[in-house]
Amino acid sequence: LLRVAGGDARRALTALEAAAGAAIAKGEAEITLQTVEETVDRAAVKYDRDGDQHYDVASALIKSIRGSDVDAALHYLARMIEAGEDPRFIARRLMISASEDIGLADPNALPIAVAAAQAVAMIGFPEAALTLSHATIALALAPKSNAATT
Repeated sequence: LLRVAGGDARRALTALEAAAGAAIAKGEAEITLQTVEETVDRAAVKYDRDGDQHYDVASALIKSIRGSDVDAALHYLARMIEAGEDPRFIARRLMISASEDIGLADPNALPIAVAAAQAVAMIGFPEAALTLSHATIALALAPKSNAATT
Protein backbone atom coordinates (compact mmCIF):
# COMPACT_ATOMS: atom_id res chain seq x y z
CA LEU A 1 0.00 0.00 0.00
CA LEU A 2 2.81 2.40 0.80
CA ARG A 3 4.45 1.85 -2.58
CA VAL A 4 1.21 2.40 -4.47
CA ALA A 5 0.08 5.40 -2.44
CA GLY A 6 3.36 7.27 -2.78
CA GLY A 7 2.91 8.79 0.67
CA ASP A 8 -0.69 9.91 0.01
CA ALA A 9 -2.95 8.65 2.81
CA ARG A 10 -6.09 9.10 0.69
CA ARG A 11 -4.68 6.87 -2.04
CA ALA A 12 -3.68 4.27 0.55
CA LEU A 13 -7.19 4.25 2.01
CA THR A 14 -8.75 4.03 -1.45
CA ALA A 15 -6.51 1.06 -2.30
CA LEU A 16 -7.30 -0.60 1.03
CA GLU A 17 -11.05 -0.13 0.51
CA ALA A 18 -10.81 -1.60 -2.99
CA ALA A 19 -8.82 -4.57 -1.68
CA ALA A 20 -11.34 -5.13 1.12
CA GLY A 21 -14.18 -5.11 -1.39
CA ALA A 22 -12.33 -7.59 -3.58
CA ALA A 23 -11.62 -9.85 -0.60
CA ILE A 24 -15.29 -9.84 0.40
CA ALA A 25 -16.32 -10.59 -3.18
CA LYS A 26 -13.94 -13.57 -3.18
CA GLY A 27 -15.30 -14.78 0.18
CA GLU A 28 -11.99 -14.21 1.95
CA ALA A 29 -11.92 -13.30 5.64
CA GLU A 30 -8.58 -11.50 5.30
CA ILE A 31 -7.04 -9.14 2.78
CA THR A 32 -4.04 -10.90 1.27
CA LEU A 33 -1.06 -9.32 -0.43
CA GLN A 34 -2.16 -10.99 -3.66
CA THR A 35 -5.63 -9.37 -3.42
CA VAL A 36 -4.07 -5.96 -2.78
CA GLU A 37 -1.73 -6.34 -5.76
CA GLU A 38 -4.53 -7.50 -8.09
CA THR A 39 -6.81 -4.67 -6.99
CA VAL A 40 -4.13 -2.00 -7.29
CA ASP A 41 -3.10 -3.21 -10.74
CA ARG A 42 -6.70 -2.93 -11.94
CA ALA A 43 -7.09 0.53 -10.42
CA ALA A 44 -3.86 1.72 -12.05
CA VAL A 45 -5.10 0.63 -15.47
CA LYS A 46 -8.33 2.58 -15.02
CA TYR A 47 -6.49 5.90 -14.69
CA ASP A 48 -2.87 6.26 -15.68
CA ARG A 49 -1.73 9.83 -15.10
CA ASP A 50 1.05 9.45 -17.63
CA GLY A 51 -0.90 7.50 -20.26
CA ASP A 52 -3.86 7.81 -22.59
CA GLN A 53 -6.43 7.41 -19.80
CA HIS A 54 -5.18 10.68 -18.28
CA TYR A 55 -6.18 12.59 -21.40
CA ASP A 56 -9.29 10.50 -22.08
CA VAL A 57 -10.78 11.31 -18.67
CA ALA A 58 -9.79 14.98 -18.95
CA SER A 59 -11.42 15.07 -22.39
CA ALA A 60 -14.55 13.42 -21.01
CA LEU A 61 -14.72 16.08 -18.28
CA ILE A 62 -14.55 18.87 -20.84
CA LYS A 63 -17.05 17.19 -23.18
CA SER A 64 -19.45 16.77 -20.26
CA ILE A 65 -19.15 20.47 -19.43
CA ARG A 66 -19.63 21.34 -23.10
CA GLY A 67 -22.73 19.14 -23.18
CA SER A 68 -24.11 20.76 -20.00
CA ASP A 69 -24.15 17.36 -18.24
CA VAL A 70 -23.45 18.28 -14.62
CA ASP A 71 -23.59 14.71 -13.30
CA ALA A 72 -21.15 13.38 -15.89
CA ALA A 73 -18.81 16.34 -15.38
CA LEU A 74 -18.74 15.72 -11.63
CA HIS A 75 -18.19 12.00 -12.24
CA TYR A 76 -15.10 12.65 -14.37
CA LEU A 77 -13.86 15.33 -11.99
CA ALA A 78 -14.17 12.85 -9.10
CA ARG A 79 -12.29 10.19 -11.07
CA MET A 80 -9.46 12.62 -11.69
CA ILE A 81 -9.31 13.72 -8.06
CA GLU A 82 -9.47 10.17 -6.69
CA ALA A 83 -6.71 9.10 -9.06
CA GLY A 84 -4.46 11.80 -7.64
CA GLU A 85 -4.52 14.12 -10.65
CA ASP A 86 -2.64 17.37 -10.20
CA PRO A 87 -5.33 19.93 -9.24
CA ARG A 88 -3.49 22.59 -11.25
CA PHE A 89 -3.98 20.50 -14.40
CA ILE A 90 -7.72 20.28 -13.67
CA ALA A 91 -7.92 24.02 -13.02
CA ARG A 92 -6.13 24.78 -16.30
CA ARG A 93 -8.58 22.57 -18.19
CA LEU A 94 -11.50 24.43 -16.58
CA MET A 95 -10.06 27.81 -17.60
CA ILE A 96 -9.60 26.59 -21.17
CA SER A 97 -13.19 25.31 -21.25
CA ALA A 98 -14.49 28.62 -19.91
CA SER A 99 -12.87 30.46 -22.81
CA GLU A 100 -13.32 27.93 -25.63
CA ASP A 101 -16.75 26.47 -24.88
CA ILE A 102 -18.59 29.20 -22.97
CA GLY A 103 -16.86 32.40 -23.98
CA LEU A 104 -19.08 35.43 -24.27
CA ALA A 105 -22.29 33.46 -23.68
CA ASP A 106 -21.47 33.87 -19.97
CA PRO A 107 -18.72 36.41 -19.26
CA ASN A 108 -18.61 35.22 -15.62
CA ALA A 109 -17.40 31.74 -16.58
CA LEU A 110 -13.75 32.67 -17.02
CA PRO A 111 -13.51 34.62 -13.73
CA ILE A 112 -15.07 31.62 -11.94
CA ALA A 113 -12.51 29.27 -13.47
CA VAL A 114 -9.63 31.65 -12.72
CA ALA A 115 -10.82 32.01 -9.12
CA ALA A 116 -10.90 28.22 -8.84
CA ALA A 117 -7.32 28.03 -10.14
CA GLN A 118 -6.23 30.67 -7.63
CA ALA A 119 -7.94 28.79 -4.81
CA VAL A 120 -6.22 25.57 -5.87
CA ALA A 121 -2.87 27.36 -5.74
CA MET A 122 -3.61 28.88 -2.35
CA ILE A 123 -5.29 26.04 -0.45
CA GLY A 124 -4.49 22.81 -2.29
CA PHE A 125 -6.14 19.46 -1.76
CA PRO A 126 -8.30 18.20 -0.20
CA GLU A 127 -10.13 21.51 0.33
CA ALA A 128 -9.69 22.62 -3.29
CA ALA A 129 -11.83 19.69 -4.44
CA LEU A 130 -14.93 21.66 -3.43
CA THR A 131 -13.72 24.69 -5.35
CA LEU A 132 -13.12 22.59 -8.47
CA SER A 133 -16.59 21.06 -8.05
CA HIS A 134 -18.12 24.52 -7.74
CA ALA A 135 -16.40 25.71 -10.91
CA THR A 136 -17.27 22.51 -12.79
CA ILE A 137 -20.95 22.84 -11.93
CA ALA A 138 -21.00 26.54 -12.86
CA LEU A 139 -19.34 25.86 -16.22
CA ALA A 140 -21.61 22.92 -17.02
CA LEU A 141 -24.71 25.01 -16.26
CA ALA A 142 -23.49 28.07 -18.19
CA PRO A 143 -24.79 28.83 -21.68
CA LYS A 144 -22.29 27.85 -24.37
CA SER A 145 -20.74 29.76 -27.27
CA ASN A 146 -17.61 29.06 -29.28
CA ALA A 147 -17.79 32.39 -31.14
CA ALA A 148 -14.37 33.39 -29.80
CA THR A 149 -12.72 30.33 -31.39
CA THR A 150 -14.44 30.40 -34.78
